[in-house]
Amino acid sequence: MKVFRVGVFTLASLALSFALSTSAVADVRSIERAQSLARPPGSAFTDWGQDVAIDGGYIIVLAGYEGGQQALLYRRSSSTGQWVYRRALVTWTGAYVHPSVAMKNGIAAVQFGDQISLFELSGGDYVPSSSAAPIRHLGGLAISGNSVLIGGNNCDYDAVVYQKNTAGSWAITGRIDDNQGVCFGGGSESYAVELNYDYALLRGPYAREAQVWRRNGSALNWVPAGVLALLPEEGATNSSFALQGATAVGSNGVVWRRSGTSTWTRQGVATSVDHDNSFGVIFDAVYRDGVLITNEAGRVWAFPRLYLEASPGRFEHVASLGTNENVQFYDISGRTVVVAVRDPQATRFDVQVFNLPSQLRVPVPIVNDFEDRDASDFTFSGGAFAMATRGTDDVLAQNSSIGLAVALLSDSDWTYEQRVEADITPTFGTGSWVGLVARYVDADNYYYAVVRGNQTYGLYKRVNGVVTLLDEGALYNPLPAPFRASLHVKGNRILAIFSSGQGSLVTDNSLTHGRGGVATFLARADFDDVHVAGTDPYSLFSREYGFAGDDQESGLDEISGDWHVDLVSDGEESYFDGLEQSDSSGNAIAIIGTPVTNQDLNARMRVDAFAASRQGAWFGLLARYIDARNHYYVTVRSTGQVQIRKIVNGVITVLGTSNFTAVPGRYYDVRFLVINDQLQLYVDYTLVATAHDRAIASGKYGLATYRAAARWDSFWVLQP
Repeated sequence: MKVFRVGVFTLASLALSFALSTSAVADVRSIERAQSLARPPGSAFTDWGQDVAIDGGYIIVLAGYEGGQQALLYRRSSSTGQWVYRRALVTWTGAYVHPSVAMKNGIAAVQFGDQISLFELSGGDYVPSSSAAPIRHLGGLAISGNSVLIGGNNCDYDAVVYQKNTAGSWAITGRIDDNQGVCFGGGSESYAVELNYDYALLRGPYAREAQVWRRNGSALNWVPAGVLALLPEEGATNSSFALQGATAVGSNGVVWRRSGTSTWTRQGVATSVDHDNSFGVIFDAVYRDGVLITNEAGRVWAFPRLYLEASPGRFEHVASLGTNENVQFYDISGRTVVVAVRDPQATRFDVQVFNLPSQLRVPVPIVNDFEDRDASDFTFSGGAFAMATRGTDDVLAQNSSIGLAVALLSDSDWTYEQRVEADITPTFGTGSWVGLVARYVDADNYYYAVVRGNQTYGLYKRVNGVVTLLDEGALYNPLPAPFRASLHVKGNRILAIFSSGQGSLVTDNSLTHGRGGVATFLARADFDDVHVAGTDPYSLFSREYGFAGDDQESGLDEISGDWHVDLVSDGEESYFDGLEQSDSSGNAIAIIGTPVTNQDLNARMRVDAFAASRQGAWFGLLARYIDARNHYYVTVRSTGQVQIRKIVNGVITVLGTSNFTAVPGRYYDVRFLVINDQLQLYVDYTLVATAHDRAIASGKYGLATYRAAARWDSFWVLQP
């Protein structure tokens, strides 16, 4: 057997990462698709979603067919909330030409080739607007206030601004021109433009900078107002810059802020929390109605991330669109996003609509393992709830088998999404059940999922005091004690899952908000590790280095040590044999990630050898890593222990410990869960150590060894 080592690509240095990235510490939610737009009856489009735009309750979709293209208008039904097809606004007949569309403030601009048609919202419909002369320009398009910006050909002029004249017709009222450059060749060769009131951004095809222009009072000619230049490593796509107020966002999320009339200062980079789980390329950006959307490449396809401007020039990644297709075009209006997607072979097309929650930022998750014997974050109704000790574990016990007993998390009254989880150890009686509640408004209005003593489960709603069974079933296998239960309500979807992997998924629109908690009926039960979150588990980082994987590089910033992925060749067969850290002389650290608060680190790992001088030797995981002197970490030690530790300003503290002897060459599944102040360590799916600590609020994550050679078969990190 011959062993080959695959060289490792190291990401940008840690210093550069801190210098150019704006930290995102909030949890991130995934927004599910609300609707796919139905194509017009009898249509035969071969290219669906050539571009899309939205304004309030209207969407325009551009589509192509053999011998022509159309701009199609959709309207949201006031009774159902669904989008329905209205009519074709524009039909282009002939060979394919470059299309584009923009909508804002009751104005719509549709482009096919160099022909632009303007429409205005009137009487519940978009009607054609008259113009002083035919509108013929190369494009693109942008709308702000009562103005439409249209790109020019670069040689005669760079762009023009249209407004309505006193006669009610659209006419040129502004001109942008640097009086240099050769004519564009037409087709897709045109300016990418952006307009925000008195400021315009123009970017030529594959240019490394955007030119800023501003209105000069009532004068026809706009004047230069700065340059937004990209650094060499930031790429030069043909995407437009996004502009809202004094903030501009460009390729790869680079952010600028304007001061005065024309001074632009670089702020950093809008960075998603899963940036290191992707190719890190932003193809386009839209900043509208307070939400920045970037289309960032993932490991499989590009999909949009949503940001809020937490402070001037600093963006926080708060949500992502849960589409499993490659996004091509998108737009946002208010709290509705429309996207055009297609598969890589351009054989499957879809236009999808996403409804964003009114409160886009995710509420802080709530966790309680009761190890501090504190249940003050609950309110109780019925039953006999009290703290109890079971062996070495502290739990919330419900000790009465009379009637209904409910314990609710006080600060969990959330809209859009609520995920309630708990470990439950039941003591059943006749006709009894134990379970979880979600969207609890009052005693007469809530959802609940239950497990009964006869090994059946049910999913219910109680609305205005009336109980309705939504779904039920029999469990294939007896549940363990304790068993893990989850009740997840997202929009109108309700999902209940139990330890066996069984459960139910239903849809219901009865309740839109409320608190989460636990409940019993005619049963006693112990509850532990209660977790209420406003998100799905969200993948932050994922690599498979072993036999079943295909990652040839660590994907980490290797601060110290000797890291490499081994490729084993045995005859005609080759396979990967894990990410190895082979230097056992001292510290070895590899970290990654945008700093986040809540982290669920999972690794399949083994020790190959501790150093001859075994004193203090260990291998493990790093969480909330700020620097070498400030982080949490898990150590599997040569002394036969596994520990949760922290280092703060260089001072090490052991927070939790358990006896455990790692056998060299044997893989172990290790999980380090860090939520708020709660730290939990699992080895082979068994909880072995816990701690509570608030010293370090957020940071990156990674792998480490000290005086040990070790190997990782996989490493993946979730937002819990």
